[in-house]
Amino acid sequence: MLLAGCHRMSYVFENQSLISQVLENQIRNLHTAVGNAVTQGRLIVFGAGSTQLLNAAVHALSPEFISPSY
Repeated sequence: MLLAGCHRMSYVFENQSLISQVLENQIRNLHTAVGNAVTQGRLIVFGAGSTQLLNAAVHALSPEFISPSY
């Protein structure tokens, strides 16, 4: 798999995502070709290391607007 550098992680794209649609599609296509993961209807969580992956998972699974509970 070879992608242009502009599709790497950490840029903010038009949809406010940190992953380009091209990169997300390629990740999904790769997993489909290899057959090692179900990606349909699932979120893509990426990072460099376990701390980034845990933070990305918490962010991806958290509601966008949370009312404070005092």
